[in-house]
Amino acid sequence: MTTFTTPVTVTGTDAYVIAVGDFLDETGSNAITWSGTDTAVTIVNNGTITDSANQSLLSVVGTTGTLAFTNNVGALVDVEMKF
Repeated sequence: MTTFTTPVTVTGTDAYVIAVGDFLDETGSNAITWSGTDTAVTIVNNGTITDSANQSLLSVVGTTGTLAFTNNVGALVDVEMKF
């Protein structure tokens, strides 16, 4: 079990996976920021995404493309997503 406290930015064709038992817990910024144009981003959550100060997932104005977000059985997203 690992707790990650650094915010993540996904763009282009990034694939970001949170493993079972892991936590993405960012308190000073958005946990995950999606940005860029013509993106094809994939996020798979098998653990916990939380952010007590901001949104878990925020898209930057002008972001285009696709974002596939999978929250698998037993995984938790514990705040809002803002697109």
